[in-house]
Amino acid sequence: QLMDALDEVYTSWMRDIRLGKSRLMIAKSLLDNVGTGNGQAFNAEQEAYSSMNLLAGADSKLADQIEMVQFNIRVQEHKETSAQLVQDILRLAGYSSETFGIYDGGGPVKTATEIESKQQRSLLTRDRKIRLWRPAIARIIEKLLAVDNALFNTPLTVQQPDVWFPDGVQDSPLSIAQTVQALKAAGVISDQIAVGMVHPDWDEDEVLEEVARIQAEQQAAMPAALPDPMFLHPDDGSLADGTAQHGQASNRDSG
Repeated sequence: QLMDALDEVYTSWMRDIRLGKSRLMIAKSLLDNVGTGNGQAFNAEQEAYSSMNLLAGADSKLADQIEMVQFNIRVQEHKETSAQLVQDILRLAGYSSETFGIYDGGGPVKTATEIESKQQRSLLTRDRKIRLWRPAIARIIEKLLAVDNALFNTPLTVQQPDVWFPDGVQDSPLSIAQTVQALKAAGVISDQIAVGMVHPDWDEDEVLEEVARIQAEQQAAMPAALPDPMFLHPDDGSLADGTAQHGQASNRDSG
């Protein structure tokens, strides 16, 4: 019913545009005789006319013999009505208007939390559809794997895959990076958790590989460790376990 109402509003809007075209009301005396039995016609491209008092009276002007009529096009009324109907249709379908780019007004860029609160209705509808689609998609892919294995002898294990959908709303990369940096500075998350936050679509093996690469690069960038002065011998600078510093040991051997 609401879709029919929206169609009616747009039909009325287009009708206003069609009827809103300018019309010229012309005195009969300005029409040209195009021949016996062919009636009269007006040449809209004619640029010059001769003034004649016989047209409509002694005081009548030529401009008074042509009147332009143009009806109003109710743009604002149709626009507001159609916008309200669209919002009602989306609400009844289980979606938020913000999901389709219909916002209340401008403003700063919103965070994922603010977007989620605005699109709560759409996210709930999305979750319901995912619960319906996930098992059906898994069954279809399992059947396709069985066909591939039977017809093309593809060496694979026929089983239902894990169907995964990403989050409906995600923070910007800059926001995620700032959050990870703050948590790392506070010392409340590990490298593995940090990598998982930056790359939520990675599995555990990919995350662990990236953590290993990061730790290897950090170790390579660190300077060589120096001996602790607390363990040096006070006389010759040798370590407490009997080993000596390279330079001093060489001098002692030469002496």
